[in-house]
Amino acid sequence: MKLSLTWSVILAVTLASLTGCDSEKEFRAIDVEYRKNKEEKLILYEIGKEDPITCILVQDHPNGHRRFEISFFNGIRDGNFTFWRENEIPLSKGEYRKGLRHGKFTAYGGAGELVSEKTYANGKLNGPCNFYYRYSNDEVERFFEELKEKGFEIGEMKAQSKLRYTCEFVDDAPSGVYNAYFYEGEEANSTSPLLRERGNFDANGSLYGDQVRYFPKVKTLAIKLPNGRLMDEGYEADVKGLSLAMESAYEAIEELPAYRNREDQPAKIFALDERGNEIVPVWSTNIFKIVIRDLSGSFLEKHYDHTFEDYETAKKRAEFLRDEHGIAAVENSEESLDPHEVRSINRRKTTPAIEVLGIDKNGKVIEVLWTSDPDSHIIALHERITKKRYRVMRAWLDGKSWGARWFLPDGSKLSILDERRREIIRTDKETTTGSEKKAEDHSLLP
Repeated sequence: MKLSLTWSVILAVTLASLTGCDSEKEFRAIDVEYRKNKEEKLILYEIGKEDPITCILVQDHPNGHRRFEISFFNGIRDGNFTFWRENEIPLSKGEYRKGLRHGKFTAYGGAGELVSEKTYANGKLNGPCNFYYRYSNDEVERFFEELKEKGFEIGEMKAQSKLRYTCEFVDDAPSGVYNAYFYEGEEANSTSPLLRERGNFDANGSLYGDQVRYFPKVKTLAIKLPNGRLMDEGYEADVKGLSLAMESAYEAIEELPAYRNREDQPAKIFALDERGNEIVPVWSTNIFKIVIRDLSGSFLEKHYDHTFEDYETAKKRAEFLRDEHGIAAVENSEESLDPHEVRSINRRKTTPAIEVLGIDKNGKVIEVLWTSDPDSHIIALHERITKKRYRVMRAWLDGKSWGARWFLPDGSKLSILDERRREIIRTDKETTTGSEKKAEDHSLLP
């Protein structure tokens, strides 16, 4: 018997509604129970029934607000779920397929801020995973105070989330690059967070290559006297602030009585983080003059005063000479703990370069303030406030650390390498000759 088009449509809609009615039916937790099947898996049943249940399992908080909704199909979690707090702020949400986690799982903090976003496929972590800073109790309280002041209801104002860590997973193992970020308080912007640490995972989920941790962002500049005390006055972390700090540092040294500085120690300008911790020295009053050293290693006749303005004048002159000699203007290379890179860096230290230097009263070089050498790790004076500063660098191979380098607040470095890597460096140095061909021979790479 052939049905008309109208009756066919009506029948299809009716069957669809009958099929889906159980999955939309709500059951309370007190009406269901778990039982183990032959495979010892827990299956949800309605109490007193023989067939696994297909429904949305729900439960409410004592105040009547919804606590959770979980979809089940034939007694197994299948579909969306959501948990809420008593104040209707979400706690977590996600999706299951045939009892396995699948898709995005999201967790929220006390103000509804993101805490984590994980990506699953068939029960395993697969895809991007992001983690965020959880609000403190004070931040949660301030959020609800603002909500009340603006006359908003729950859900009408979104809590700002601050990214803490991001990585990728493949079959439950971390893979590829990961990044960790600083918490910058009210000034944080989740679209451009400040990098705290980065590293790499191999295909087995083990760390490999260089893992770098950075100092936090420079917040202020301060003058440290020879007795180790920081002067009370701080300076803005910009070019103008540095220029003022340099002037004040020399004035402070001149005003310091000789009996309080018998060894004629310098005052130093330090970059400080938002907590007032020292990051690195930026300038020292040991510098008496600024000079330019040419490619032959000789100082140019013109000397400059120890001011930031004179430094910029000297740098412009050095850049003109660099361009005149056809030296490419590129960014300085990053440091590395790779033994062959260490070998190469040591070899390149003799590369001729045009440099802007700080010298003392006796003409001794105190510091390199700028260089044309693209392979140098010198941070130019004008970049020392904004440049990301290494705090710790570790090198990994097969999940084991074979070396580390600490960058100390006094500007020095402390390095530790295991014996195998020291031997690689020693062997490479012995086999290196003056020819460029042999210098680039990496046949000893492990």
